[in-house]
Amino acid sequence: MNKLDFDQEELPVRSMLDLLLEMGEERAMAKGPAKWRQSGMGDLLLNMLEARFGTLPEAVAERIRAADTDTLQRWSLRLLTAATIDDVLAD
Repeated sequence: MNKLDFDQEELPVRSMLDLLLEMGEERAMAKGPAKWRQSGMGDLLLNMLEARFGTLPEAVAERIRAADTDTLQRWSLRLLTAATIDDVLAD
């Protein structure tokens, strides 16, 4: 049975609110891991770049924070052999 298949007259208001909150939590959890992974990868790449090249320009940090997971993976691998930050972030 779909969670939305309920007789509204049978459920007290509190139960309907609980149901809606639960549905929202499920949707957030479905999206959450990918976003958390992306954020964590970006933070790790920023830390590794700073360890290797020193303080990063804000534009570089913003570019990394805005990057998708595939791009972050590609840049992370490039960091292993890159001589400069520009080499890491080359398109």
